[in-house]
Amino acid sequence: MQVRRFALAMSLTAAVLADALGGASLGLAQSDLELEALNRQVISLSNAGKTAQAVAIAERYAEAIKAHHGPEHPQYATALNNLAHVLQDTGRLADAEPLIRGALAIFEKSFGLGHSTVAVCLSNLAGLLQDTNRLDEAEPLYRRAISIEEENSGPEHPTVAIRLNGLGALLRQSNRLTEAEALMRRALAIDEKNFSPDHPNIASRLNNLAPVIFVSTGR
Repeated sequence: MQVRRFALAMSLTAAVLADALGGASLGLAQSDLELEALNRQVISLSNAGKTAQAVAIAERYAEAIKAHHGPEHPQYATALNNLAHVLQDTGRLADAEPLIRGALAIFEKSFGLGHSTVAVCLSNLAGLLQDTNRLDEAEPLYRRAISIEEENSGPEHPTVAIRLNGLGALLRQSNRLTEAEALMRRALAIDEKNFSPDHPNIASRLNNLAPVIFVSTGR
């Protein structure tokens, strides 16, 4: 889960950093590179399970990005996203939620409502709401993320499968097993078209689908 959470942070930071370096002086470039190193330290600490240290560095990184780029810059949204997820890993969901909502607002303003980065952030927020059992609030966010990914990448793209699986898990949690099974089967079908049979994504989709079928049919 941590790797997928931070995929947004790493890819977006790289893109924003490239834009910044394109017309930057050497001094500014060095500063940006140092900030990126700080960001990678957050990810490394979180993936190593050193969550308290990760929170401290993530807070420092977010403040540095805000000072360097301003409070409306996409890279600041990325920093908020990082901080939110390390807070989630420590169980501080109430502290994480406004950060993800803030990141989402910045991404929507910067990139537009239909951007794939917005879809990732919507899924992140939906996952947090799901973790706090606010399923009715989470569901429309998952559905909006699916629509964005389908529009941008097509209905058979692997990213769509990721979003479908997220919504399927929520529906399973809501005991809407027939709907959950249909979404998870579609996610599996998409990945079977895009990956070899021994790809980890296929195993993951099957593992997610199996308990839904078992509960709904008893077999």
